[in-house]
Amino acid sequence: MFLYFGIRHFYVNATTKYMSNQDKVMVYHNRIWDYSPGLQDKGIGCATPLAQLKRRFPGIEIIPIDIQDFAGQTKKMLNFFMNWTDQFEIEYPHAWYGQIPDHLPVKEFGQDFIDHLEAKNMSGIWGAGSSKIMAKLAAHSRSGTLVAPEEEDVFLRNLSIDWLPISDKAQLHKLGVHTIGELSKIPTSQLKYHFGNQATEMVQLALGKDIHPFSPVSLAIITWEIDFRTNPHVQGTITQPELIPFFKLGAENIEQQLIATNQVVRQLALHYDTGTQTFETTKTLPQSTRDKETLIRVLSHHLPKEPIVQLGIRGVHVEKHRAKQLDIFFESPTKAQLSSVKARLAHQLLDLKISRREKVLEMWESSYL
Repeated sequence: MFLYFGIRHFYVNATTKYMSNQDKVMVYHNRIWDYSPGLQDKGIGCATPLAQLKRRFPGIEIIPIDIQDFAGQTKKMLNFFMNWTDQFEIEYPHAWYGQIPDHLPVKEFGQDFIDHLEAKNMSGIWGAGSSKIMAKLAAHSRSGTLVAPEEEDVFLRNLSIDWLPISDKAQLHKLGVHTIGELSKIPTSQLKYHFGNQATEMVQLALGKDIHPFSPVSLAIITWEIDFRTNPHVQGTITQPELIPFFKLGAENIEQQLIATNQVVRQLALHYDTGTQTFETTKTLPQSTRDKETLIRVLSHHLPKEPIVQLGIRGVHVEKHRAKQLDIFFESPTKAQLSSVKARLAHQLLDLKISRREKVLEMWESSYL
């Protein structure tokens, strides 16, 4: 079973958490990518042309973004789902596919996601189906829906083609094709007259089949976070030296995660929240490690002096742990053999020079054996 998850207004929340309450629009590649929730009542959405937005609402703040800058936020969110599955394919920083075994309670998983977002004053969508496209269509058109295989035809029949991830929707409407059910009944050969090779993909999507197979990524999600506002031992702000024991527990937790996943970390981020502003410091280690004492030593200098309400540690660059290869030759065999010969002939030779060939052999053994 495939699931699709998305977070509403992800980029606005991540970017403008501590900025003014003025309405904002986030733009990526000259296209509206996100917007303040209140703008939807004014008819603004991701499909609104940017030129039209500027003309109708000149006072709205437009903020260019690069969605790749939000990858760290995605990893923090996906860490929550590792309790359910490690099979994820990231579509965008705010949306991804997941796959779980059929025997697991899909609706419970989806509701768990919604509850998790609500606890953070956020909202999202989810859907499930037998393919990625079915899960995505369910999430976007009717969030919280699980479309069983025997229900797919009925579900797709009257669904607008506007939900499909295709670029020629306007042309389809001009041809009188308005629903996914109508599109699925048109012969591919007939569609090719208008859309060329894209026609095959159109029909495939209309039938609820994926164009690209599920490609789960290997998630190196190493993160720890504590919110002191909900911690029974603090229930508010905290500062040094009371902060130190929690920080050390965090470093130990990171070490345990690295050991459990057979990984080491090369770059770490320490982030904290004062209640009015967030800060993050990234440190690159001299060499990859998973030793908690090293993590504590490197990050302790960057702990905040002021009171904070939240503290976290995140692995920015994580890689697989590779055991060091043991040196099975404590001494070069060629050199040892020559020393033995030289010792036996010491009474006959004043000195024994190593030939060029032996020097080459010795260098080769030192490098490759």
